[in-house]
Amino acid sequence: MGLISKDEMNKNQVKWVSIDQESGEFLFNNTTFPAISGKLLGFDKHTYTFRNSDQQKFDIFIGDDQVYQVQIGYYSWTTWRLLNQLVSKIDNINGHNYILLRAGKDKDGNFYIFAILDGKPLKWKYKWAEAFGEEKNRNKLEERRNKFIDKWANALIEKKNYTPDITLQQQQQTEEEDLPI
Repeated sequence: MGLISKDEMNKNQVKWVSIDQESGEFLFNNTTFPAISGKLLGFDKHTYTFRNSDQQKFDIFIGDDQVYQVQIGYYSWTTWRLLNQLVSKIDNINGHNYILLRAGKDKDGNFYIFAILDGKPLKWKYKWAEAFGEEKNRNKLEERRNKFIDKWANALIEKKNYTPDITLQQQQQTEEEDLPI
């Protein structure tokens, strides 16, 4: 084992990307971007506590010269739309895929997200009518949406799970926590 420079440590850290609530675009280092692309490394999900409430996120890992962890709120319509697209081509996900995700808000303020896999735009596996029929009750719609999200997220994670190597990050955080103040 050898010495590792700060530049190398920073390069190897996972870069967290979220969705900006105002623009609907991807947010990284306080800057918004309409799209993110790279090699599809895989999927995962995680839970964390924020203001005494557990929050769940669905993670898409995208790599180029660095690893980006795109975090999307787990039980949301944005996640339902994205997973609906991704499961439409789940059999084509093989570890050599190139993905482009585009996100934003339409003129009515609704979030949208589109996925392109290997240069081909993805379509929904299930149309609205197939997934929800004539249901109008909001609670029942959300309950059914959440079941789809659980099923699709688990299928994608099983197909292409990705867990970043965060040993160096954890070591650096532990060293910083051990410093006397």
